[in-house]
Amino acid sequence: MTNTPQMTLWWAPSSPYVRMVLIAAEELGVADRFERQDVTPDTIVDALAPDNPLAQIPTLVVDSRAIYDTRSILYWLDDQFGPRLIPREQDAHAAVMTGFALGSGLVDAGNLRRNLSLHEDGQRPDGLIGRLAGRMTRALDGLDASAGAFSDAFTADQIAAAAALGYLDFRFGEEDWRGARPTLAAWYDGVSGRPSMTSTVHPA
Repeated sequence: MTNTPQMTLWWAPSSPYVRMVLIAAEELGVADRFERQDVTPDTIVDALAPDNPLAQIPTLVVDSRAIYDTRSILYWLDDQFGPRLIPREQDAHAAVMTGFALGSGLVDAGNLRRNLSLHEDGQRPDGLIGRLAGRMTRALDGLDASAGAFSDAFTADQIAAAAALGYLDFRFGEEDWRGARPTLAAWYDGVSGRPSMTSTVHPA
């Protein structure tokens, strides 16, 4: 590239979706090019709505143009600084992005389950919470079945899986996802030492 774009990342350190973007940027060697702007639940709408009507993170503003959501940001980063994370060949592309959907879907289910679980007694939708827990179990089983075939390349599907498992340790630490899934646990233990993982770990 002849010109380096100005990149502002709207973020919060506890967001697993933001972590996927940061892991990808670290893998591509461009994380230090972001200007990071923090948001909180109280400031997110006023801060982000001018760039992103959904007022959600992560949002990446590149030379005054907003890119969102996580998948779109990963595509853009890989187009600009790759390709390394997302294969261009049709079958490999479909496989990686299907895996990305599985990992990010695990985060979606966990995030919604956690938020609903914070409702007061009598207002908690326990049936929906149970269904979300079942979805998480199925997603973990699917990742366990896939982990043995993961390649050495740390592509978008693996980034999503790693971020999802880190999120489970962060928000659902009392639940043992590892015990019945030794293949997935061994894979995660192996990738957790990557610089892109250690530099983006959720706060305690």
